Amino acid sequence: MKNNGTSASENRGGNHKEKKYASIRKSIKDFIKKLVPLEIHYCRSKIKSRQYLASNLNINKLHKMYIAQTEEQFKSFKTSYFRRIFNISFNIGFGTPATDVCSTCLTLNEQIKHETNTNKKKDLMISKRVHNLRAKAFYNLLKEEKEELLTLSFDCQKIQPMPKVPDQSAYYSRQLYVYNFTIVIGSSKSKLNSENVFIYTWTEDILPKASNEIASAVFHCLCSNIDKYEKVTTIRLTSHRVFAQIEKKIKKEEVIPNPQGYYNIFEEHGTILKLGSEVIVQNWKEASTEILKGTNAMHFSIKQCKRFFIKRNKQKHNILVRAEQSYQNALGSYKNICKKNKTASLINPRNIQTNVVVKNEKLDDVKKLLTAHYGDQWDILPDLEYYK
Repeated sequence: MKNNGTSASENRGGNHKEKKYASIRKSIKDFIKKLVPLEIHYCRSKIKSRQYLASNLNINKLHKMYIAQTEEQFKSFKTSYFRRIFNISFNIGFGTPATDVCSTCLTLNEQIKHETNTNKKKDLMISKRVHNLRAKAFYNLLKEEKEELLTLSFDCQKIQPMPKVPDQSAYYSRQLYVYNFTIVIGSSKSKLNSENVFIYTWTEDILPKASNEIASAVFHCLCSNIDKYEKVTTIRLTSHRVFAQIEKKIKKEEVIPNPQGYYNIFEEHGTILKLGSEVIVQNWKEASTEILKGTNAMHFSIKQCKRFFIKRNKQKHNILVRAEQSYQNALGSYKNICKKNKTASLINPRNIQTNVVVKNEKLDDVKKLLTAHYGDQWDILPDLEYYK
């Protein structure tokens, strides 16, 4: 104060270890950022900021992996320090979120948990109750068995990585994928076998996983099986998971080197149909856009509807659609969804050529993973012919 007119700086207190651990903290964060998260199929719209690592990992394993590959100068810390950085600096979980979590249930549960206003909380609880009753009504519909009714349940399985190997390097390496879109004919009480389970499968380098692939599979299944059910007057299409047995089998296999390894497992649970070779994929999105009205111009809001009824107008070679916002009531009306002077019979999709160009960065990662697991001579192994 006497020399420069200001008081002396205060050096007591504060976190003096912050700078000491700065380089270690940065090293840990860099390691975690290298880990490649799983591509989540369910609930992704509600958990955009959350990522998931393989279910066979945990924080202790990650800590051991970090210690095994890092330099000596970055190892002088406890597991609790690694855990603290992982939990505070990242929004990462292990495995996948609860299977088939409903986004509405997820939202309502969170709102109820954090709502402090009693009246608003009651309203939210009522909304959840109504939503659960609708879900119950949906599953009751799946149980229906009538001679004139044909029910098709379908869904996409979570993507399967290739090659599936137990190597640690697989956790932070991009991989190729096998896709599985399965259709089951019958009610939820029907037995699952090769006669009513149809597994449409393809790989990432053949076709993408998009609306055209799904529409082509459903169209193929309908055309291939409708003649077997002469008395059917109503076809019900519904989304429902059918992969429990397949996923249980895949989990037991430590190594699956190529697509055929997955096909062998699929074959135990249904009839395999390969998109792009055995089943032609057509551009339904392009063809329907030219004929059908846009979603904003239709007489219903797709987001609010639970059921859609489609019937053909034989006189005009057209289709009429009725949409319902509940599983019990019938309040909607049938209306045309085609553009002016257009009919559904004019929808004529063109075939889509296969062969998708995979990014070089991903291919390089796959080759590095193959080298790490099988050695430099991996390309001479018969099981790895697919990757050449």
